[in-house]
Order: sequence, then structure tokens, then C-alpha cells
Amino acid sequence: MTKPITILCLASYEKGHEFLRECRRQGCRVLLLTSQSIPRESWPLESIDEIFQMPDNNKQWNREDAIKSVSYLARTESIDRIVPLDDFDLELAATLREHLRIPGMGETTTRYFRDKLAMRTKAREIGVRIPDLCPIFHPDDVRAFLAVLAFLAVGVGAENVIFPFGVLQLVLFTMVEVGVAHCAIAI
Repeated sequence: MTKPITILCLASYEKGHEFLRECRRQGCRVLLLTSQSIPRESWPLESIDEIFQMPDNNKQWNREDAIKSVSYLARTESIDRIVPLDDFDLELAATLREHLRIPGMGETTTRYFRDKLAMRTKAREIGVRIPDLCPIFHPDDVRAFLAVLAFLAVGVGAENVIFPFGVLQLVLFTMVEVGVAHCAIAI
């Protein structure tokens, strides 16, 4: 008799009930790591072998505590797969997979699904046509890009300009100053 696949499902929000049921129908052992603020009774208990709850602050978990908790769980459970049940849990699932050496998407690949700059950069690399963009890491690059935008806005006529450039510049440079690294401006 083969050992069933053990799937650890991450759910900071209450989602994925049908996925949990399907895992059970497929013969998997289902473990659920969820937010303490979600009542256990909310889940399809007949499809879950064990529920573990993380303390949360408005459905947000302390990342280091989650890594330590799942690492501790892995001492007694042979986890074959880690599956996030919500977009918000993608990065944590990737981190846990890498930490525990479990197959699946790692952090770099996962960023293509959550980080808009990474998505656009990858799309451009593989030949998908996307509007010009400028990461906001270097102020000189942003200034040059804004100069192109100003030229384009003047060229199309004032009725098509939907934002004042002084405000846009202020917002962009504020973002640069406070270190918002995963942003880009695009035309």
C-alpha cells in the first residue's frame, strides 16, 4: 500500500473549501494552517486531517513564526506539497517550500505572479509587447522617463492628459525617497 500524499494548505483567509474536499477525494492527507481568527467550524472538517492555527493580526501572520511553526510541524509530518489557498499566501508558501526543500515554485518564480514589476520585466524578456516602463530605483532614470512622458503628453494635446506632471513627479520621487522598490511607472 502506498503512502498518501500529505498536503499542507495555507489559508490566512477562509477560502479553498472545494480544493480541500478534492484533495480528500484524491486520497491525500490534508493539513491546514490557518488564521487563529477563523473559527475551526468554518472549514470542511470532514476533509481535513489536522488544523493548525497561527496567531494573526487582521489575517496577517508573523513570517518568522510561520516558518518556525511549519518547520516544527515537519519534524512529525512528512509534508509532500505546500499549497496556498489564497493569493496572499503565495510568498509564504514559496518561502516554506525553499526552507523545507519541498517541490514547487520558489520565491523567484512566485514573484512573477505577485510583483507587477517582475511580471512586466519577464514579459518583456520573453518578447511580449508591453508599454514602456521605468522602475523607480534610480532618480535619474525616472527623470529621463518623465521627460519622455512630458513630451508625449504635449504631443497628444491637453485634453488627453489625465494627471498633472508636477503631482506625478512629487508622488514618484516621494516613493523613491521612502524606498518603495517594487514599483514602476508605465505609459
